[in-house]
Parts: sequence; structure tokens; C-alpha cells
Amino acid sequence: MTTDPNPGLPMPEDAPKASSEKITIEAPASIGKQTLQLVLIPALIVAFCVGLFYLVGMLLNTSNSDNDIQREKQLLAKIDSSVFVKFAYVSAERNEMWRSAKELSLRINLLTNERKNAPENPTVKDIAKAKVRDQRIKNISDTFAKALDFKKIPLFQDIKSRDTNNTISENDLKIQEQTIAYLILGISKLGQPEHFQTILNRKSSESDFVRSAVLIAFANWDKFHTPQTRDHAIQAALEMLKNDKPEISMRAAVILGKITKPDNLVAINALSQSLNNQDSNYIDTKINAAIALARLGEETGSLFVANTLLNRSKLETLLKSTLLHNENKKNVPHKADKCIYSVLYAAQEMKNQAIWDQIQNLADIKNGDPNKKIKATARNLIENHGEKNKTQ
Repeated sequence: MTTDPNPGLPMPEDAPKASSEKITIEAPASIGKQTLQLVLIPALIVAFCVGLFYLVGMLLNTSNSDNDIQREKQLLAKIDSSVFVKFAYVSAERNEMWRSAKELSLRINLLTNERKNAPENPTVKDIAKAKVRDQRIKNISDTFAKALDFKKIPLFQDIKSRDTNNTISENDLKIQEQTIAYLILGISKLGQPEHFQTILNRKSSESDFVRSAVLIAFANWDKFHTPQTRDHAIQAALEMLKNDKPEISMRAAVILGKITKPDNLVAINALSQSLNNQDSNYIDTKINAAIALARLGEETGSLFVANTLLNRSKLETLLKSTLLHNENKKNVPHKADKCIYSVLYAAQEMKNQAIWDQIQNLADIKNGDPNKKIKATARNLIENHGEKNKTQ
């Protein structure tokens, strides 16, 4: 729906028609009357209009808020009442739950942004709105956590092992794992302390999709972590780093770089082992482990980032040497681009000067990286890094 760019202004057809009556000339009004006509009456009209617009605005905001709350209640009721049959939701219920979880995940983004941008010095009205918002957040998180109870959705390996008649299709499982992921990520953004365990409970899922969601949830939870929950998240991520498939291991390395503190020697040692892994299947884990170590200020990882990952020639040599039998060498430059972008994305957290020297080389106008977008990104980073150092 589009809105009128000039609300309240009369359109040409609404303009008053010129009068055909004779114009009469009146005697000049007194100063008092002129003041009343030119100042007081217009001021009263303006005040009335402002008050009217304010009242209409409040009514519209209240209406939108009420509609949002009502819609959330409907969606939560659908999730809460979903019936679990034969270790999977029956088709209609499954799709209804998936749609509800997907829509609520979008609404969660709006709620968390509102919470993030709350005024530092709230008014009485702001405080009242915050109470309503916090209750909405709690209601969604409670319902999501309840839906993830193992009695409603068991682990995937349990579902498969009990499905002796093969009544559950691959598509059923795919939709179900997406639903679980929406629920996990929703809980992680809301940050209700009592529901962290619900996320942790899914770390052993057989579904790669669900485990990836758990890892991302650990990063989403970062600003809510207590020392205890952070330790649990790191331990779970370390297990996935060491003992998992390459696609999960590489994500675990990324998340460890985001949630680990520089003094966690256990995590740093595990990431260092991944950096030294020569298995071609785990090349992405190796690269992400180096980036994670550089974020944490570890010397070996930082030098690998500077000397290999930000040096296109050496990086492409590394990628060619680890190509799997079904991969095409023509894809190497594109993979190198992605790798360099990954480093540049995380560079603000890296302190090692060798890294910044190499970013400077990438940004060089004449001899920098052949990819113009990478060159421009590196140049922006250098400029921002210089401004940041000036203010410190």
C-alpha cells in the first residue's frame, strides 16, 4: 500500500472555486484585531492540528500493536497445539507449524530491534511499551521451547530408528528440520536465560541443518552469555570441530572465533590442531580456524592469515593442492575471493600488524588485488582502521 506523499494537502480538484460575488473592501482592522487574526487564531489552529495528528498517530500505533499481538497469539497457538504422531507431525500440522515458526521468526527480528533501540532515558510511555514487548518476547520463547521438548520432537536419529515402516519421507524430515532450526534460532535471538538448555539439547542431532542452527544460536546468544553458558557453548562447538563432518566442523571453527575469549587455551589448542590438519576434506575448517585464531590474537593463526589467506598467489596454490577429485580448477579464483572476503569481514577484530600490512597491499591502487571489489573493501578497512586508531 502506497501513501500520499503530501498527506492532508488538497488536490487540485479539491481546491475552492473562485467566487463570482462582488468583492467588498473593509476598513482596516484594529491592531488588537489584527494580532488576533494573524497570531492567536492561526496558533490555535496549528495547536489543534498538531494535537489531532498526535491523537491519530497514537490510535494507529495502538491498533498496529494490538494487531501484532493478536497475530502472534494465533501463530503461537498453532505451534502449541500441533499434534505429534508417529514421531513426526502429520502433514497438515507439520506445514502449519513450519509456516507459523517462519512468520514468528520475522516478528522476532522486529521485537529484538525494538529492544536494542530502546531509549536510554525512557518516558512512562516507553516503560509501558517495554513491558508489553518483554512479555511478548517471553511468550514466544516459552512456546518455542515447549515445542522443542523431546516428547514433541525427538532427535532425528530416534525418529528414524523408530520409523520401522518407513512412513516418514525425506521431505517430511526436511521440513521438520527447518522447523526445528527456526525454533532454535528464534529462542537464541530472544535470549531468555531459562531456555539456553533447550538449544544445547539439540547439539547431538543427526541433522546437519539442526546442528548448524545450534552453532549459529551460540553466536546469537553471545550478548546474553553467562560464564557458565559460554563454557557449555564452547564445549559443544569443540566437539563439533573435532569429531564432525567437514561442513559442520568448518562452521564450528567460525563460531569458536566469535564466542571464545583470548584466554581460553583449550579452544585455542583445538583450533591450532585444525589449522595443522592436512586432510583436504577439512580445508575450509583449516581456513576458518586460522581466521578464528587471528581474531583471538594468536600468533601462528595471525601469520597464516597474513602470509597465505591474504596473499592471493599462495592462497590459490593452497586451494589447488586440496581440490577434491570432483572439483574444477576453474573454481579456485572464486573460492579465493570468498576466502579473502571472510578474512576482511573479520579483520576489525584482528590486531596483528602483519595482517594490516597485507590488507594495505590488497588496497594498493596499482598493485593491489585484481578483484576491484576486494580492493575497494580493503581500502575502506584501512581508512576505518586509521580513523579508529586516531580516536584511541
